[in-house]
Amino acid sequence: MYHLSKMDCFMEQKFSNNKVTSVLRWIVFLPLSILGSYAGHLIVIYLNQITMSDYIDPNSFLGQVFLRWLGYFVFGFLFVYIAAYVAPGFKKQVIIGMAGLLLLFSGAFLLLAIVKQNYWFIFGIICMNLGSAGVAFELFKKQTECENQFQMKEEYTINEFH
Repeated sequence: MYHLSKMDCFMEQKFSNNKVTSVLRWIVFLPLSILGSYAGHLIVIYLNQITMSDYIDPNSFLGQVFLRWLGYFVFGFLFVYIAAYVAPGFKKQVIIGMAGLLLLFSGAFLLLAIVKQNYWFIFGIICMNLGSAGVAFELFKKQTECENQFQMKEEYTINEFH
């Protein structure tokens, strides 16, 4: 079995002794998640438009499929990842909550996209949810492994001295 070190386990519950830092992190985790995911989305799209223009027309069908798939996937991925990284505690709840929040809002946007018949945005919403669900699954699994591993170490240490 692979053993995680404390450095591998950034998702470990960290409750800072400094209450101000902890409160600030709770205040900014949602805005940072929104801004960071949108910035990542734009960066991915612009860099790919620049680099792929030598090989394929970014405005062609395949170019649009690739750009939208990757851009919206990165948006969903970063939305959950940044929130989980910034939040000072309750990592599992934050992971599930952010993925659920994105799913809730994307459902509303999906309805709007269907009414407007914007098929590219429908495709983007599906990709965004795939990105958020994928990272939520992996982070939740990693957080569970970290908790189990460090709980076993603590039980072993406690039992060793009794």
